[in-house]
Amino acid sequence: MQDAQGMDISQEPLFIDGQRELNFGLRWDFVGNEPIDLDASCVSFDSTGNPGEVVFYNNLVTKGKWMLHTGDNTTGEGDDDDEAIQIMFSNAPNTVEHLVLVVTCHNTGSSLSNVSSILCVVTDINTEEEACRIPVTLSNDHTAVILCHMKRIPDTSDWELRSLNIAAEGHSVGEMKLLAKMQAQLNVQVKEAATLNFNYAMKKGDVAQIPYDLKHLMMGLGWSKDDWDLDASAMMLDEYGNYLDHVSAKKKQMSGDKSCQHSGDNAFEGQGDRENIHIKLDSVGSKIHAIYFIVTYNGKENLWSSNKLGGATGGYCRLVHIAKKKMVGKGKTHNSDDRKELCRLNISKLNKEVSATLFSVVYRDTSKAGAWSCKMLGDTMTQLNIVVPDEIIPLARCSSYFLNETPYPYCTEKVGVMTSDWDAFREVLSKRVHLHVAITEGRGLRPHDEIFNCHCQVWLKDYAGERAMRQKTKLTTDREHPTWDDVISLGATAVDTIRVMVIDWCLVGVVDIPLFLPKSGVLTLWETLKTSDYDEWHPIVGKDVHGEVRIRISICSDPLP
Repeated sequence: MQDAQGMDISQEPLFIDGQRELNFGLRWDFVGNEPIDLDASCVSFDSTGNPGEVVFYNNLVTKGKWMLHTGDNTTGEGDDDDEAIQIMFSNAPNTVEHLVLVVTCHNTGSSLSNVSSILCVVTDINTEEEACRIPVTLSNDHTAVILCHMKRIPDTSDWELRSLNIAAEGHSVGEMKLLAKMQAQLNVQVKEAATLNFNYAMKKGDVAQIPYDLKHLMMGLGWSKDDWDLDASAMMLDEYGNYLDHVSAKKKQMSGDKSCQHSGDNAFEGQGDRENIHIKLDSVGSKIHAIYFIVTYNGKENLWSSNKLGGATGGYCRLVHIAKKKMVGKGKTHNSDDRKELCRLNISKLNKEVSATLFSVVYRDTSKAGAWSCKMLGDTMTQLNIVVPDEIIPLARCSSYFLNETPYPYCTEKVGVMTSDWDAFREVLSKRVHLHVAITEGRGLRPHDEIFNCHCQVWLKDYAGERAMRQKTKLTTDREHPTWDDVISLGATAVDTIRVMVIDWCLVGVVDIPLFLPKSGVLTLWETLKTSDYDEWHPIVGKDVHGEVRIRISICSDPLP
């Protein structure tokens, strides 16, 4: 490669020997003390302008390792490269004719106005000699800048590099409007709008951020044996792991919300996906923090593996993002769905004792404003007759604490029972302790009838058959100062919720007491019960509950593990 320091490569392209390996080091500084998250990406295109492989913070290496990304730097701190992309030109596939380097401002609501400077320093990986520098002229009103374009020289293995410095819009390299602007710099006739084929190839535990403009997701579930029936479900939790809603074959959409819809049960017809769940992320309610995708087996009595999911012939589930693209044919333009898989689970390879799986979860990524991410789970259950959502909720709730870098509410090492290790947490779930619950007195109960007969019911919420688990106190007829002297014992885990219901002739009120939320400082009620008893007043809400109605609840436990 020729020495190109100080060369104006916007006017004259820089020659790149096809055997060279280059490092494109991106450096940036911010205005003020609040950094924003900038992302460097490089997209390959073929001779017709169709995008191919890409490296960015969620896909650090291409097949064949001819492009590498050094990883995401969310703050821009340090004197060296904030992010770097390395290109081994000799290993680039023959179909790759163009490479475009772009920097995007990741955070929604912010722009390049927060950035004081961006510089791209190009060096030879082997000799460490600097080849050239590409300073960037910033446009404050934009959220992206297309830095440079590399083009293969016809009939050779060599390349040429030209600076572009073109302002653009987009917070993620996968956004169609940004890709279209990148295509426009190639000087080729493009036949269709660009969409990136992200090859996530996600394994259990992997996380991938969903591009901002890809808001339509679909869970697909399929199997090949006609007399089997698998069921797809999606369950919604809030930021604390509390259940909000679900969809299933029997409940095709959420209550009052059409952002998530189920195609219905399709047990015996069709090929490919037999059941689908569609999610429109831009319409999902603000309270919904996580959406879990679940597969269960609807067993038949005549099957040897009744109520078991593992081993289902040809069974699979997948999560797909769907984008609209324009297709041109016979002089007409029409819209078509472009479907790309985020992740896939081969159900037929699961242990034959498995009866349900939490396949994956899509959740709000708190590290990126306005972002959604997908995590491949593959967690399994082996109990018989799994009921959605009841028996799935505790497992999903536990998982939800570890979706973001700082799990809520278990954010310090001082909280002993909860750790950031999901496997260790699952072990905690296997341990139950005896809790002893007493509703000692009530205040503010105003019966509408001369006859006052009031009792309470206590049980663990979110379990199948919970009605049969309810335990009752004795009746009290003292309307002024009702008291109950019953002590009710429950076998609970660290993520259970105790529900207390107060019932009179004309009044039904409830209060929920989660064991997994902080009650004093950072300690959860579960932690508090290790060293002391619990005794507090709780307001109740419900049918015909007026004014301030409270009950006093006391809880103690046998020694906790």
